[in-house]
Amino acid sequence: MGKVLKVREVGDPALGKISEEVDIENINSEIIGIIEDLKTTLQFGTGLGIAAPQIGVNKKIIVVGASKDNITYNDAEDIPLTAMINPSWRKLSEDTDIQYEGCMSVPEIRGKVERYKEIELTYYNEDGKKIVKNLKGFFSRLIQHECDHLEGITFLEKVKTPNGFATKENIKKYGLRNNNIIKNIIFDLGNVLLGWNEDYIVSKFADNDEEKEILKKVIFKSEEWFKLDEGLINYKEAMIIFKEKLPSNLQKKLEKIMSTWYEYMPMNMDICNLIKKLKENNYNVYALSNTHISVYEYVKNSECGKYFDGFLISAKEKMMKPNANIYYRLFEKFKLNPEESFFIDDNEQNIIASEKCGMRGYVFDINNFEGLIRELKKNNIIIK
Repeated sequence: MGKVLKVREVGDPALGKISEEVDIENINSEIIGIIEDLKTTLQFGTGLGIAAPQIGVNKKIIVVGASKDNITYNDAEDIPLTAMINPSWRKLSEDTDIQYEGCMSVPEIRGKVERYKEIELTYYNEDGKKIVKNLKGFFSRLIQHECDHLEGITFLEKVKTPNGFATKENIKKYGLRNNNIIKNIIFDLGNVLLGWNEDYIVSKFADNDEEKEILKKVIFKSEEWFKLDEGLINYKEAMIIFKEKLPSNLQKKLEKIMSTWYEYMPMNMDICNLIKKLKENNYNVYALSNTHISVYEYVKNSECGKYFDGFLISAKEKMMKPNANIYYRLFEKFKLNPEESFFIDDNEQNIIASEKCGMRGYVFDINNFEGLIRELKKNNIIIK
């Protein structure tokens, strides 16, 4: 039986060094002694795995082992006490997920880390035999975590999510590991659910390129258009201003545009079908959009609109993204936990702002629907 050794904590130089490979042809008593010390230290500690640098030895050796009853991850399984020499892995798919991780070398702190869901693990056992295994779920995460130690990396350096740290006590107190499960999906409207192309819209009303440019400039590029988004003026007030700026031959076209322009924003059926599937899988679906009340009414009364649990529209709230207040209003109005919410918007600044408010988010490219699906799967959002 090996010795119970002190686990080195973050800041110790041993944790920042790249470890040396073990000579598989010479697994001597020194190597076996290190393995026995790792096993004993792990068994008498609080971890699920341990790497040699954590006991001050910079050699590529890890030991893992735990009962699933002592693991707080939903996809955990029993892991027999196993020593692995020169372990390495490769991803088997691009699918990832984000979960809180802890470490004996980082007491009391937990962090959200993105890991590959499925990997192929290669290592040598104590007899020098090469072992190759396919792993998934928690076991895959554990191996990636321990192998990071062999490269001089702790999980702290892997945390990329805003508000991605928590204490061990608060993980339990607030049920953050369970709250990591997304329950609410929030969609922007323009260039997510609806296509938005002002050139296309004016082309449906103008007779020539000159008219197109005039209509686009006076209506869609105007200060008044954005005031309509923010609810600072109404359609009647905007129409008065637009009429003053337009020549008489375009007055009737202005009236047609203002009463029907949103009908020329084609519905993205990939997104609409996705929303339907999300509802079938018991997710809550909301809209958060900088847009006019007419667009809200158009979407709400559409076939896709029936799948939404609620709408938060800038023109009604008189505030706009990326102002943080509109996100907090969303949480308040629909009683949403931001940790359980995922936001999809085509504007990067809106996503950055939402993440600062505690949500996860994704910058959507209307030409890359598959990228969105990959991101949803990465965040364990079920789509069947």
